[in-house]
Amino acid sequence: MGVRRAPDHPDRIRWNRRYREKPARDTDLQPSRWLVSHRRLILEQPKGAALDLACGRGRNSRYLARLGFEVEAVDISDVAIERLKERAARWELPIHPRVLNLESGVLPRDRYRVIVNINYLERRVFPAIVEALLPGGLLFFVSFLQGPSAPLRGKINPAYLLDPGELSRAFSSLEILDYREGGAEEPAPPGRPETAFLTARKGR
Repeated sequence: MGVRRAPDHPDRIRWNRRYREKPARDTDLQPSRWLVSHRRLILEQPKGAALDLACGRGRNSRYLARLGFEVEAVDISDVAIERLKERAARWELPIHPRVLNLESGVLPRDRYRVIVNINYLERRVFPAIVEALLPGGLLFFVSFLQGPSAPLRGKINPAYLLDPGELSRAFSSLEILDYREGGAEEPAPPGRPETAFLTARKGR
């Protein structure tokens, strides 16, 4: 009897399909506006390791690498990671992509000068994010927000939507430098959820 392969994670299947079927456009490789809006703060940060969580096509990894950071880019999609490896080689930038399921993966402690989490929500990894930051390290976190918008009901799993104020409470152990709720991080079609934005620093 042959060895039975463990079933693949449904999120990996879904994202692999998306990355195979939808070619990257130039706009898909533009960095997060929230991240870019804090460029001066990032440039003031000592250079070192940065982490891009749920990195996708690597738009934010590329931005951080161009600013002088050694970027570890992780994603559940092996298709996304393989394509990012090819892009990183073409870009000639210090980006190190690897497959990681953040639901069960482990982040190293006290390693990163910058951590970026854009449009991804896995609450179980919140404590690990804080522990992974070096003292003085910066966190940039953007994710969708639960709200009264009727079009959202039934279209987005509420587990992937933040409650109002939840993001600031989740990272209250950090020094919150900038926090906003409402609006969209990128131009969005009608019915897209509003967004919570956080920039925070770990105490020294």
